[in-house]
Amino acid sequence: MEIATLPPSTIVPEVLKKDNYERWSILIKHYLVAQDVWDVVDPNQRTEEMNERVRIKKNALALHAIKISCGAKAFDLIKDIQSAGDAWQALLDMSNVSDIPRRPEFVPPHMPTHEDEGFISSLSIFLAKIHLSV
Repeated sequence: MEIATLPPSTIVPEVLKKDNYERWSILIKHYLVAQDVWDVVDPNQRTEEMNERVRIKKNALALHAIKISCGAKAFDLIKDIQSAGDAWQALLDMSNVSDIPRRPEFVPPHMPTHEDEGFISSLSIFLAKIHLSV
């Protein structure tokens, strides 16, 4: 009986390692923006109207995505961190990358509507299935 090997994360094709921070950060940031949780990672994107319950939920989703997309060494570095923004910064600091911005500058062209969220969710599922079948 053959055992199938699954990728460690369907969010990114390769977990974060010491030498791939730039690629990883671009992919995970796009995922977090699509899930409408980037604002808990980047303090420049936060709004005053975000209530505490929404902030906690967004932080949990973003932190989970970041942690499951890390290799073992990176995960060990951030396993006890409870803030998605702090985890992101710790991983950036660990990577010793100096030629990219401290906070990536991608900003979505508009805030997603409920219709966009459904499409984004469907697209994410579709892409994950394609990734698993390759």
